[in-house]
Amino acid sequence: MNSNFKKELLTPAIIFLAAFFVNALLFMELKNSPLFIEPEMDMLWHWQWANEIASGNLRGEAVPFFRAPLYPYFLAVLALLSGKDIIWVRLVQAFFGSLIGPLAFWLARRMGLGKWQSAAASAVTFCWPLVLFFDLEFLMPVLLLPLDLAGLVLLLGIDEKKKPRAAFWPGLVFSFSLITRPDIMMVWPAFILWSFLKFRRLKAKYLVSLWLWFALGFFSLGSIVFARNLAVGKEPVFISTQGGVNFWIGNHPESDGHTAVAPGPLRGVGKYVDNVWLNSRVVAERDLGRKPKESEVSDFWFNKGLDFWKDDPGSAFGLFFKKIYYLVNGEEISCNLDFYYFRSESLLMKVLLWQKMLKFPFGLLLPMALAGIFWARKKGPDFWLLVLFCGFYGLGIVLFFVNARFRMPLVPVLVVISALGLDRACSEWRERSWKNLLPGIVIFLTFIFISNSNFFEVAKYDRARNWVRAGTYYYERGDLNKALQKYAQALELNPESTDAFTGAGNVALLKKKYPEALRLYQMAEEVEPMNAQVKFNLGLAYARMGDMGASERKFEEALQIFPDYDKAREQLEWIKNHKAE
Repeated sequence: MNSNFKKELLTPAIIFLAAFFVNALLFMELKNSPLFIEPEMDMLWHWQWANEIASGNLRGEAVPFFRAPLYPYFLAVLALLSGKDIIWVRLVQAFFGSLIGPLAFWLARRMGLGKWQSAAASAVTFCWPLVLFFDLEFLMPVLLLPLDLAGLVLLLGIDEKKKPRAAFWPGLVFSFSLITRPDIMMVWPAFILWSFLKFRRLKAKYLVSLWLWFALGFFSLGSIVFARNLAVGKEPVFISTQGGVNFWIGNHPESDGHTAVAPGPLRGVGKYVDNVWLNSRVVAERDLGRKPKESEVSDFWFNKGLDFWKDDPGSAFGLFFKKIYYLVNGEEISCNLDFYYFRSESLLMKVLLWQKMLKFPFGLLLPMALAGIFWARKKGPDFWLLVLFCGFYGLGIVLFFVNARFRMPLVPVLVVISALGLDRACSEWRERSWKNLLPGIVIFLTFIFISNSNFFEVAKYDRARNWVRAGTYYYERGDLNKALQKYAQALELNPESTDAFTGAGNVALLKKKYPEALRLYQMAEEVEPMNAQVKFNLGLAYARMGDMGASERKFEEALQIFPDYDKAREQLEWIKNHKAE
């Protein structure tokens, strides 16, 4: 290894270690957080799926994948390496996530920024609060961000001296991203337009060959997943079946454009089941009058989303533009998690993530990037690849529904665009070129207002969920007073939180305050009358109070909602036997 090569690797290596150090700091602050010790919802599903894989179930259930599979398989490997210790898995995962630091550095260097400028762009990226958070959480961005950056770095390495087959390697890297989350399909129009701009002087044969090599790499792993779905799931599904219901979530008359609301009120009982998957199947089966295949369920919901556009195009376009506003707004919109909750548990998050006046940091980054596009607009085709990537990827998000997790792949690219724009703006300042400098400033100020505004209820989402999860953690460990405190804080944030009412009712039941437990469960029932768990809890409360008739009715209602609710069936049989005696 020659000395020049060692020098080239030294800075990225230092950046990687710095990124992991910052990740480790956040890990130390959050490792005792109830929300990290007890995963829930999507995080729990991924952890359950990973453990099934680690236990030897490599092929999965005999149905097509509902979600793209790479992340759970990646997590299974980490689980094996960490002895299935849920906390240490997070730290090992953060080690992989720290690759985003050197990759952001290389992307900036590819774009012509100096070493120190590139290192600064890299530091902004790996210190980004949600980058740090997702490096530790059981969600897909920890894979998506490094893969997308690596694909862009390799793509930018192709020039007129390279043969078309060089496009295979970035295509292959994007193929890993494709089976993590299929949104990366939106890189295709960006790639084609970039190749036209960059290689327009070459023959059409070169372009066609370039596209074919890129496609060969891009669809390689997706084809393997397709073959698995066909062989094991018995359906010709390309990657996963989640797309149909996700499209409907963001495209129907009651959609707010950012909340992942299930298409029905049912909730699974026992082992965690995604309520979006569960309800999408139940409603489709009811409306179709037969048990549909998984792909038919996806088609059913996709067509419902399309019907919304056909039947009410005015409302559909209105919702579409509202989702664009959500995309460019600085609010880190929750999906499963309220990120601002972690400010109460981490000094690092408190410093890096805030909402007062400025929705920092995205409320600053987006205006900087848009101004940067104007300032650096003459930098050539490679610069426009980054812009097109953000534009088309953002469009892909808006076509479905918007939240902070889905837009994470945009962040590192927007940071580099901002750095390029600032570099050019400094040159314009030195040259006193006001005609080029001032329009960018106007763009910046315009979007500082837009990105930090609060129109269309952008900040309205369930902020109580994390407090409920914390309450459940303390409840399960017998700290009832602390649990009740967390549930009370949840109800302050969301006075209609079914889970908070239920949790507080459970505390009252355990303390033998049966009338109070009954009152809280009834309040939960008013909010969610089709929640089987609430019906079950009401049955328990009535039984403790000696009202066996009311208890029996509630257990029967629980079974009507969820026929496989074994605990409700056991309690119902006990009551019937007790009455017979």
